[in-house]
Amino acid sequence: MSGKGKGGGRMQAIAWGLMNTTIASSFPKVKHISTEEVADAMVAKPGGVILLDARAKAEWDVSRIEGAEFVGEDGELLDIPSLTSRATGAILVVCYCSVGYRSSRLAVKLNAAGVANAFNMKGSIFKWCNEGRAVIAGNGGALATPKAHPYNSIFGGMLDSDKHSYGDP
Repeated sequence: MSGKGKGGGRMQAIAWGLMNTTIASSFPKVKHISTEEVADAMVAKPGGVILLDARAKAEWDVSRIEGAEFVGEDGELLDIPSLTSRATGAILVVCYCSVGYRSSRLAVKLNAAGVANAFNMKGSIFKWCNEGRAVIAGNGGALATPKAHPYNSIFGGMLDSDKHSYGDP
């Protein structure tokens, strides 16, 4: 199920189809937004998009979308009351993880707390990277990188193989 460089192939497309179906059925009330819509909104209204990274620290340390806040896999590091007040001035609160499952779980939590403009970014950072969109080295870095942490060997098949990094130089 491994992606083969740019494009990933048929197995990657099947894996994405299964994952998107699983996410939609597991989180039927979550609103989803495409990577293209997020990128467009970030350009149209700089600072108007709050990006929440719902991955493990090891994944964050490899790369992240510029401007994202690390909130932990279950949003445990997120101050929800503070976010609720900040979210009123934002056009979007976008949750992402590797493929969209953990970020959908976070979006459910945010919606329940009254953050009506919280969305899951469909395909999350894997789709973002596969499309060649900019990510920067995590862990406080500002250097651009085309890579992301593949999470594990199963889900990593949805990330083009030339974009895999476990943090090695």
